[in-house]
Amino acid sequence: MADAFRDEFTKGDRLYKAVKTRDAGRPTLITRGLVLVRINEAIKARSEQLGTAKWSKVSSNSLIVAQYIIGGVLATSFVQESLKPKWIGAMGVVVLIASLFRQQFHPEINAQEARAKASRLKALVRASEDQLAILDAKIASGQDHSDAMIALLTQIRGRLTEIEDPEAIDSKPSLVRK
Repeated sequence: MADAFRDEFTKGDRLYKAVKTRDAGRPTLITRGLVLVRINEAIKARSEQLGTAKWSKVSSNSLIVAQYIIGGVLATSFVQESLKPKWIGAMGVVVLIASLFRQQFHPEINAQEARAKASRLKALVRASEDQLAILDAKIASGQDHSDAMIALLTQIRGRLTEIEDPEAIDSKPSLVRK
């Protein structure tokens, strides 16, 4: 069943537009198309987060190698005696830059945060696909669940916003006066 959903996701916005124009009288199908678009957004965001996690980990490991291995090699007197002073100075600069980058950008923390976001996005996709399947089954039996489909769409949008930009949730203006 998940493969059928994924096939629909590959169509992306075309599915939504086709449903929107063909079945304009059936709000459930229109909102279903939007739900599929949002689930597709979550899948793409998860893929991006996994890529970010991968490259952050690679950069973290590279900086560690530059900082500790080259720094350790420079500390030995054998290397200091056998290399030209220009090479030793260049290697020292590499160690300094690697240390500064690790302290300033913390790629290991970025990788950890990206993996956590990817995990939350995966859970969102699973839950959304399950809810969509349940609603599809109820709709197939002749019941109208456009309100439930709209609620699912709103829930997915809110969770996507929360995962991708947590500050947007915190800075959202409140309608209730304090």
